[in-house]
Amino acid sequence: MQLPFVSVIVPIYNVYPYLRQCLDSLDAQDSEHFEVLLIDDGSTDGSGELASEFAAARPGRFRFFSKENGGASAARNFGIDQAEGEYILFVDADDMLAHRAVRVLQEKAAATSADMVVFAYYRYLGERGIIRPRKIEKARHFGHPISVHPDLILEATPYSWNKLYRKALFEIERFPVGRIFEDQELLSKLYLCANKLELVNECLYYYRADRMGSATNRFNKHFLDVFPVYDEIIRFYEEHNPGGFKQYRREFGEAYWRTARARIDGLRRTDDTEKADAYIEQLYAYMDEHFPGVRHGWYWLREWRKPGYVLSPERHGYQTAKGMKRDVHRHFRAHRDELDARLVEPFTPRFYEFRQETLQILLEFDRLCKERGWTYYLLGGTLLGAIRDGGFIPWDDDIDISMPRADFDEMVSLFGQGEQDGLKLFYHTTFPRYIVSFPKIVSTRPTHYTTARAPWIPPEFDRPFIDVFPLDPAPERVPAWVGKKVQFLRDALMLRLGYISHRPTIIRWWKQWLYSRFRTVSGLQQSLQKLYRRYSGLKSDWVCNFSSTYPPNRETFRAEWYGEPRWVDFEGVQLPVPSNTEAVLEEVFGNWREYPDEWNRVSGRHTTKWHPGVH
Repeated sequence: MQLPFVSVIVPIYNVYPYLRQCLDSLDAQDSEHFEVLLIDDGSTDGSGELASEFAAARPGRFRFFSKENGGASAARNFGIDQAEGEYILFVDADDMLAHRAVRVLQEKAAATSADMVVFAYYRYLGERGIIRPRKIEKARHFGHPISVHPDLILEATPYSWNKLYRKALFEIERFPVGRIFEDQELLSKLYLCANKLELVNECLYYYRADRMGSATNRFNKHFLDVFPVYDEIIRFYEEHNPGGFKQYRREFGEAYWRTARARIDGLRRTDDTEKADAYIEQLYAYMDEHFPGVRHGWYWLREWRKPGYVLSPERHGYQTAKGMKRDVHRHFRAHRDELDARLVEPFTPRFYEFRQETLQILLEFDRLCKERGWTYYLLGGTLLGAIRDGGFIPWDDDIDISMPRADFDEMVSLFGQGEQDGLKLFYHTTFPRYIVSFPKIVSTRPTHYTTARAPWIPPEFDRPFIDVFPLDPAPERVPAWVGKKVQFLRDALMLRLGYISHRPTIIRWWKQWLYSRFRTVSGLQQSLQKLYRRYSGLKSDWVCNFSSTYPPNRETFRAEWYGEPRWVDFEGVQLPVPSNTEAVLEEVFGNWREYPDEWNRVSGRHTTKWHPGVH
C-alpha cells in the first residue's frame, strides 16, 4: 500500500460549532495522496464524538485518535508520531482549507524538494462576513535558506498552519508544550534547520480570526511567555548557528516588536491595568536588553512609508513604554462599559431579538411611507430572504431597502427637519462625519444593542438600523470609469475620516491618500452624490443602485422590473418587492435559489453587540 505524501494533523478541543466546516473542507480536497489525523485533545462539548463519527465514515483517509487534554502543542506532537506522510500540514479545527490546497502544496514540494513550503491565506472574520486575502508581500527571497536571506524569518509569517513541513524536521525539534507563543519558538528553530523555504503565493487556508476563545483576545499571564520563548530562540541560535544569534538579531528584534504590538488589543481589554503596566515595562526592558535600537532601526523606518502608520498617533507613542501605557489606559476608559458587552452570535436568542428590533424599524418606516405616499422595495439579501426563505436569510439580520430617487430625496428632506414618528436619519445631512453614501434609518426607542465599529459615532446613531438605497436613472450599460470613480471617492472618504488606511505599495494608493488630504468630508460626499445623479436628466428605461457595494452594472435593472410593487410575506407581515423579483435577483445573485457554501453563510450586521445597560 502506497504511503501518503502529506499527513494533515488537526488538533481538536471544544470547537464543535466550527468543526464540521473544517472536516468538510478536508474531505473536499482534490488530491488522493494524503491522510488526515484527527486528534481529540479531551474535548467536552461533543467535538470528539463528531470527529470520531466523521472518520469512521471515511476509513483509509481519516484516522481518529483521542488523548487526555494537554493543549494544542501536545496534540500536534502526538499527531507527528502517528503520521505516515513524508510531509506534514497542520490545520486548526476552527479553520478551513481551500479544496485544492493539498494538491498544490504536494506539487510544489515534489518539484522543489524544499523542507518547508509557505503559502498565503484568507483572514476569515466569520461573524462579520469578511474574507480578506493575506498574500506574502515580498516573495523574491523564497527558494533560499534564511542564511542567504534572513528577511525570510519575517516574510514567512509566524504561524504553524500556513506551511508544509518535511517530517524529518520534527526529528530535530517539536512544539513546546504549555506556552502560547509555541509557533514562534518552533518555527524560528525550523527556519534555521530547513534546506530552503519555498512559496505558493495563493490563498489556500481560511484562518478564523474572530473566535472569542482565542488565547490573544484577553490579557493573561501567558502573555509573559514571550520572554522565555525568545530566551530559547537566542540560546538555540547561539548553539546551532555558526554566526551565533548576532547574524539574525535585526530580524528577530523586529519579530519581537511585532509580537508586542499584536497583543495590544488584549491589553486594551484588560480590567487590571496595574498588571498590564508591569507587563509593558518588562516588554520594553527586554527589548532594550536583547534588541537595542529596534524601535529606530531599518524595519521601523520602512513603516513610515505607510500613510496609515504615519497618521496613527498611538503608533508614535509606542516608541516608549509610557506611550503604550497611555494608549492602553485611554482605551480602557473609553470602553469600560463594553467589558460586559457581548458580540451577538447567529442563532442565539439575542440574535433573534435583534432581528425583531430591526424588523420593527422597517414596519415603522413602512407606516411613514404609506402616510407620505412614498414607494420602496426590499433590496439585496433582504429581498432574497423574502422570496427564498419567507423572511430573513436564516443566518442574517440585515435589512436593506431601495427607493426611487424622487421619493428618496423627499424622505431625506423630511428627516432633515428632525425626528419622525420615533425614527431618525443617520446620513451626511444629519451627521457631518458620516462615512458611507447611503443613509440609515435608526429608532429612538431604548435598546440594548450597538452596531458601530467606529468609536466616534454618537450613541444616538449607534443603534439598530435599516439601510436605504436610492434608485437613479441610468444607461443600459454604465461606463466602467463611473464605477471606478465611485469606488475611488468612497475609499478617499474613508481615508479622510481615518476609517481605513492603505499601504502605498502601488502608486494609486498614494494618489488616493493625497487626494483625500486635500478634500473635505462634505466635498467628497457632494462629489459622490453628483456622480450618482449624473444621469438624472436622462429619459431611460433603466435604473441603477449606484450606492451599492457591487459594481454599477451588477445593480442596473430595467425600470419595468421595479414598477408597481407587489407584496410578499416577510416574517409574517406583507412587505413590497419589485414587480419582476426573479429578474432582479438573477441580475444580482445569479443562481439565487441555491444556498452558498456553509462558511460563506455569515451575518450582514458585522459588529452587533448586546449591552447590559439600555441605550
